[in-house]
Amino acid sequence: MIKEFTFNLEKEEILFADVIDSEDLNIIILCKSGNIYLFNCVTNSFQFLGQQSFINEKVQSSPFSAQDSFCIFGFQNWVCIVQSFGVYGTVIDINNPEYKKHLERGNYCAEVSLFPIAFYACEGKTFLIHGTDWNRLDITCL
Repeated sequence: MIKEFTFNLEKEEILFADVIDSEDLNIIILCKSGNIYLFNCVTNSFQFLGQQSFINEKVQSSPFSAQDSFCIFGFQNWVCIVQSFGVYGTVIDINNPEYKKHLERGNYCAEVSLFPIAFYACEGKTFLIHGTDWNRLDITCL
């Protein structure tokens, strides 16, 4: 079954939206202002997750479209938003939007290499694998 959703955020320009892997059908929405929202398709409701200045900065300085400028990854209750060919990212717990982990990788060749990011679960714990410098990956227990 295909269902169409229409949503409007007053006074916000939506740059990019993507479905995340979660228990409910959720859509993460990035706005030009840097605001991040979660739209729950089951309850038809919005949740404000926070604001990130790197979203607005990337849009203003990028020759790419918003869809090419950002990647959104979802895993269980975690959402990660990164600049595809940039330096910054953030991890948000959608069950606790106050929790945010800011990511930054080195700027060496960032404009020609995708921001490396992945989630992994083992023995009830969730780990984030992310780039922190050129040819370097760190594993962080969330």
